[in-house]
Amino acid sequence: MLEHFFRDWFSECSRILKQTGCLYVFCDGQSYPVFYALGYEWCKRIVPLVWDKQVSINGYSWRHQHELILFGEKEKYPAVPTGDGDILKHRAVPVNDRIHPAEKPLALLKSLVTKSVPEGGMVLDGFAGSGATGVACIQTGRNFIGCEIDAGYAEIARRRCREAEEAISLTAGV
Repeated sequence: MLEHFFRDWFSECSRILKQTGCLYVFCDGQSYPVFYALGYEWCKRIVPLVWDKQVSINGYSWRHQHELILFGEKEKYPAVPTGDGDILKHRAVPVNDRIHPAEKPLALLKSLVTKSVPEGGMVLDGFAGSGATGVACIQTGRNFIGCEIDAGYAEIARRRCREAEEAISLTAGV
């Protein structure tokens, strides 16, 4: 059942992404092979990025200190000279500071957005959670569309984006 969901999801991404677009999919080592196989059909190139969270959470057995990010380029995605390697070092949002269980650090999201979307470009986050990607887009001059199935998190995301826009407006008036 999950493979069907992800196959449909990649198909929809391919349908709505411009030929000059790209996508990022956060995943773990178990799901990356599935995402790679499904995304390969829709992308001209797929690159695995490693997000080094610089900390692991206490628990049993081996703990994940990293997360994989599938980066996929559509057919006419321009070559972007980032000068960066494929290991991204950004400390994870501390558990007690998270608004959403899977919240990503703003610095990481801003880095991804600025390296792959031109200023004024559009970013779609189909799993917006608490709106961190939206905040990153607002702070870096990108447009943002977020989708979130959980009404509570959707409201949090709207509030965070409004606050980010207000902060930009205040600094622009100074």
